[in-house]
Amino acid sequence: MLSLNSLSLDYLWLWVDCRGPDECWEWLGERHKSGHGRLKVVNHAGKEIYLQAHRVIWGLVHGRKGLKSKTLHHECENPPCCNLRHLQPMTKVVHVDLHRPKEGDNE
Repeated sequence: MLSLNSLSLDYLWLWVDCRGPDECWEWLGERHKSGHGRLKVVNHAGKEIYLQAHRVIWGLVHGRKGLKSKTLHHECENPPCCNLRHLQPMTKVVHVDLHRPKEGDNE
């Protein structure tokens, strides 16, 4: 089992189907019922936890501090996508509003 300290981009990219720069790069490992890629790791306290693959990859590339209290929006609307070009950090309030049905959408 992986530990938080052993996570590396080289390892994680092995689990991603990297295609063209504008295409979705889908996570090939385990997925949550929501469709998001996930991986099981052992945290610093020795407890097994699940992490969202796209958030771990984003954090390793851009730093985790930028994600504190934010969500990563998939502009492609494809939950298993890990292509950093498709991910946009935003507040949870903005993200929920973005996914709220707009007036006239059901017409």
